[in-house]
Amino acid sequence: MRKLHIPPLLWVSCLFFLPLFLVVLYSLAERRPYGGVEWILSGQSYLRLLEPLYAGVAFWSVGIALLTTVITLLLGLPVGYTLVLLPRRRRYLALLFLMIPFWTNFLVRIYAWMFLLGREGPFSVFLTSLGLPPLTMLFTPGAILLGLVYSYLPFMILPIYAAMERIDPATVEAAQDLYASPGLLLWRVWLPLSLPGVAVGTVLVFIPAVSAFVIPDLLGGARDLMLGNLIQQQYLTVRDWPFGSTLSTLLLFFTLVGVLLFRPWARGDWTRPQLLTGETQPPWTLTSGPLHWISRIVTGGVFLFLYAPVGLLILYSFNASRFTATWRGFTLQWYVRLFSDQAILMAARTSLEVAVVSTLLCVLVGTAAAIAVRRPQGAGTILTGLYLLVVIPEITIAVALLLFFVTVGIPLGRTSIILAHATFNLPLVALVVRARLQQVGRDVEEAALDLGADEPRTLRYILIPLLRPALLVGALLSFTASLDDFVVAYFVSGPGATTLPIRVYSLVKYGVTPEVNALSALLLLLSISLIAGALLWQGRRMGMEI
Repeated sequence: MRKLHIPPLLWVSCLFFLPLFLVVLYSLAERRPYGGVEWILSGQSYLRLLEPLYAGVAFWSVGIALLTTVITLLLGLPVGYTLVLLPRRRRYLALLFLMIPFWTNFLVRIYAWMFLLGREGPFSVFLTSLGLPPLTMLFTPGAILLGLVYSYLPFMILPIYAAMERIDPATVEAAQDLYASPGLLLWRVWLPLSLPGVAVGTVLVFIPAVSAFVIPDLLGGARDLMLGNLIQQQYLTVRDWPFGSTLSTLLLFFTLVGVLLFRPWARGDWTRPQLLTGETQPPWTLTSGPLHWISRIVTGGVFLFLYAPVGLLILYSFNASRFTATWRGFTLQWYVRLFSDQAILMAARTSLEVAVVSTLLCVLVGTAAAIAVRRPQGAGTILTGLYLLVVIPEITIAVALLLFFVTVGIPLGRTSIILAHATFNLPLVALVVRARLQQVGRDVEEAALDLGADEPRTLRYILIPLLRPALLVGALLSFTASLDDFVVAYFVSGPGATTLPIRVYSLVKYGVTPEVNALSALLLLLSISLIAGALLWQGRRMGMEI
């Protein structure tokens, strides 16, 4: 195991750090008149950021990302507070139901809001039945904001919950003994001690929100471009890779600044994922006053907000009406047509092949990374790469890998998608396995070595059996993420390598249809089944029977 750090170190260096370096390098080049790159050291692309059009897009992106962060924070604080007060079993179920929408197909969840907000959607049908005009929110900035809050709200709730759960009950009881009112208790105890979770949640919400590409593309209008849309246009339409790389570098700068600014607030081991490791503290009640009940009402509204769109989408996938959301009766005809569509079946086959191979690579490299970071050789580089893969915008990673594949001559197709998915999903396996290793400790491994077992035997007969639960959960998470990924596959795919999310995206761009409703419902149910099964099984393995 002394050389176990070499594969993950090479993987992270070649497929993450080197592509990011290429992004910065391309941003300093110039675009040729008819496309391509002129390798002349220049800062022209950076000067273009000062043009009113692009500066306006940047300020608009930052502004709506900040508003999204504030709204998710205002909702995340009462939800995190409510979750901490729940009994152990109900708390685990609540966390499970909070994470399920986050792991379901991102593209389908956004499409669900297209379906609901459309002029012929359920909301408009309901309003017209009351004699009111139909809803006109779709393709507006309000729809973008709604989609951003809906998509990234769990990113804020989970870190806040993790921070609140570690508040010492003795601190709260001491404040109550000193006759602190519920409002003062919230302001002087709860909020200050929750700041680490707020800091992490702010970074996890703001970074993907400012770089959003799919949400403004589907829910926004032609004037509502964000930085992610500009990057997509520069790489795939205009073919101005230097300026696209400059925009990607700008997003990378936002990410690093955000991490550095909030890092002092987010120190400690509380960020270790508890839902997967089975660690929870016993519940404790702080107050039963108005703030307590307001937080419960907000929590109920948040769960309704998370599940209502996908629930209605699944329901209307059985609607006999083709053009409106008016219920015309139950039917399975859209599912029958779906399974006779050869293009969809081929895309599904491609997605499955990519998911299986990329998951296998994730498990092999991720397990080696989790074991290797316990030793000094290469641990810093590997851990840095894993954590940056979590926080760096997905579109930045996608264009970085695109530049890498083109530069080194790897053809765009199944191979490039597999390598990209294995890189992007690597933290899902490595961090889960690392959490399990921290539970196991090194005593068992050292005991085996003291009894004469060599390192390969210790790995095979001691560590792997102990890591099997975490390996299964990590594999299921990676498999589901690969099936659902759109952004990375969209940039690095080639002819004959259309995955199912890419196919869904092409159908969604033409509008809402019952066939897309049926396909979306199947993808949602598949994601929910895989993730719920993985988390429930892991919870039971950790002694958290429900």
